[in-house]
Amino acid sequence: MKNNTKNEKYMFLWSVISLVYFTLLFLNSYIIKSDFVLIWVFQELLTLPFLGLVIFLYVISIKSNLKYKFSPKTYAFWSMIILNIILISMILSFYF
Repeated sequence: MKNNTKNEKYMFLWSVISLVYFTLLFLNSYIIKSDFVLIWVFQELLTLPFLGLVIFLYVISIKSNLKYKFSPKTYAFWSMIILNIILISMILSFYF
């Protein structure tokens, strides 16, 4: 990947971590439906910070993508793709 800075690599890493967190959250909400208290506590403590992180990363990735003209060879581009998946799945979860 070209034109990657250390910050974009961290942005990509946090995007993947957010994707894993929200995937586990959706799995627990719709498929597993666990009633274990410790899982519930972590969900309550981490959901709002991760939601804020996703919005913050999305804004930063748009700025980086505008800088590199949406080149698929950058971490910012793939970070934005991951964040789009997260945001679209969150919006769809309200309707289904």
